[in-house]
Amino acid sequence: MGNIFISDYGIGNARILKIDTFGIIHSIAGTGIDGYSGDNGPSTAAQIYHPEGVAVDVCGNVYIADDANRRIRKITFNPTCSPADSASLKTTTINTNNKVCVYPNPVHDEVNITGANKITEITITNLVGQCVRSQKYSNASVRVNMRGLPAGVYVMRVTDEEGVQTATRVIKSEP
Repeated sequence: MGNIFISDYGIGNARILKIDTFGIIHSIAGTGIDGYSGDNGPSTAAQIYHPEGVAVDVCGNVYIADDANRRIRKITFNPTCSPADSASLKTTTINTNNKVCVYPNPVHDEVNITGANKITEITITNLVGQCVRSQKYSNASVRVNMRGLPAGVYVMRVTDEEGVQTATRVIKSEP
């Protein structure tokens, strides 16, 4: 299983996060302040504005859909690698569009998830990266029981029948 990339936007959140295979969360781009700056410098010192999506190529380069700036921004981790040199070019995409709807959010008891395609798996991790729930499904609409989880912020990863993963932040409220 690979890394999970999250485009996190909102007041004070203009960042790209990576949850690595050990469950550790890293901020890999953005200062948390909406804006446009920092090209050709450290990605964590760059300002992005309303990041809408993240894609990763075979070289590990990260592409950010910087919506409000109407740009695709690139973080190059391996300048000697070229995706065109790879025999099997493929891109992993984490969707942040409206293919999956999660509601209510914040949630107390149960959260509803609907998708354009059948949902095959839902994984919920806490902000430390620990998996707190994971279940397989085969429906376009499911309900996930959030009872028993402590109040806090979670990352919900929804995988559909085409293998597309959508990650969203879910807030579990107090009873």
